[in-house]
Amino acid sequence: MSAPVVVGYTATDAGADALALGIRLARAIQAPLEVVLVLPDDARSVITPPDAAYARLVRE
Repeated sequence: MSAPVVVGYTATDAGADALALGIRLARAIQAPLEVVLVLPDDARSVITPPDAAYARLVRE
């Protein structure tokens, strides 16, 4: 069995496309599919750099 296919989903047309691709890929390689719901954060500008502690955690 393969490692899981992880898809980041947003409630948009692009998110639906990503989910459809993830489903097809997971079926093709017989892997589990994990869907991650991506929620927009209206409190933060997209040009604001991420928190350094979070970036360090992701790197680790």
